[in-house]
Amino acid sequence: MDALPLVVNREQLELIYQSISQMSANLKNEQFSDSSKREQNFSTYGTDEYSEASERAKSIEEELKSQLQSWDHAADHSSPIQLSLDSYQLKILRLGIENQMNTLNQPSKKELLSDVIHQLPEESLQEDAD
Repeated sequence: MDALPLVVNREQLELIYQSISQMSANLKNEQFSDSSKREQNFSTYGTDEYSEASERAKSIEEELKSQLQSWDHAADHSSPIQLSLDSYQLKILRLGIENQMNTLNQPSKKELLSDVIHQLPEESLQEDAD
């Protein structure tokens, strides 16, 4: 698990946190017992077990929360942060941000999230071994 460097301002960090919090909440509605969604869940979350998928999302949420609590810059100041994410957590982060972008009605906030998306590494065909 490598540290992912991102340069964000506080509003971007808050938006990312909100997107992952929403994704964690939405996980409860995923059909992990539905065999037709098993492949999709495994591809996205790295597991077909709700508890493991939830734990992956929650760990991202906790890391972002910690970054927010330790923010010591002006709100509009961009600062580098480090997130330790495995390849599935990176996929969850990307999906959460994309979902948030699709629901936002404010172009300025969409642009802030778009800036973050462009900093994320491209998805690799080879997933990290856990």
